[in-house]
Amino acid sequence: MKSLRLFAVPVMLVLLVSTLALAEKERVWENARVISQDLRTHTGAAYGGPFGPGPMVVPVAYTTNIVVVETKDYRYTWSEHSKKKVVVPVRGTIRFYRDGDHFVVLDTNGKKHKFALLKAVALH
Repeated sequence: MKSLRLFAVPVMLVLLVSTLALAEKERVWENARVISQDLRTHTGAAYGGPFGPGPMVVPVAYTTNIVVVETKDYRYTWSEHSKKKVVVPVRGTIRFYRDGDHFVVLDTNGKKHKFALLKAVALH
C-alpha cells in the first residue's frame, strides 16, 4: 500500500504540471497597434472603520483606462478600471490574448491587465 502511494504522488504531479502547461499553450497571443489611450482618475470614498465618535472615510482614487487598438482584422476599444495607472505605448505595439469576454494585455513591465471590450469594428 505504501509503495502504491509513493508511485501515485509523482504521477499526479506529472499530470498536474502537464495540464498547466497545456492550459498555458492554449492562449493565443496576438499583437495590436495602440491608436490612443485615455487615462482618467476618479476619486471615490471607502469606509475605513470607526474612528473616535464616528466612522472614518478614506478617499480612494480609481483610474479609468480607455485604450483603442488595431489588429489586422479589427479596431477594438477596451476599458480597464484600476487603482494604478497603466501606460501603454501609443503608436507602439502591445501583446494580448483573449480570456472569455476580456482581453489580457501585457504592459511595458510585463504585467498582465484585464480589459473589458467596449467596441469592435471590423476593418475589412
